[in-house]
Amino acid sequence: MSTKDPVLLAFTSIGTGATLGSAAITGGLIVFTSVSSLRDDPASDRAFLFLLGTMIVSFTLSIATTWVLTRSIENAWRRGISSALAMTAAIVLSVFTAPIDNLGGRTALLAYFLLLLTAAGLLLASARRAAA
Repeated sequence: MSTKDPVLLAFTSIGTGATLGSAAITGGLIVFTSVSSLRDDPASDRAFLFLLGTMIVSFTLSIATTWVLTRSIENAWRRGISSALAMTAAIVLSVFTAPIDNLGGRTALLAYFLLLLTAAGLLLASARRAAA
């Protein structure tokens, strides 16, 4: 099965994977800040493991989303590179969570999370149209 425009499919799939991965990291940070405000020692080993788990899940989500969306691209090398680019872009988008948290707190993080989910939904629809 081949797609009409593989470049458009790759770009929209990368964007979808990146925004979903970054949304997962942002969601994890929202949960972390909410729970750590209730506890006395937020710098524990459990907090580190939670954030590490969130990062692993978000990287897996961005890679898997891009891999599945680009299934009509027959070359596995191109699909793999697209997936790696999505994970890298998710890291770049996640860099903005720390300044957003410092400037606006959980409310700003929640707004950024919703913005990422909206962008992911729009890019997903575009990727599905490009794959058809």
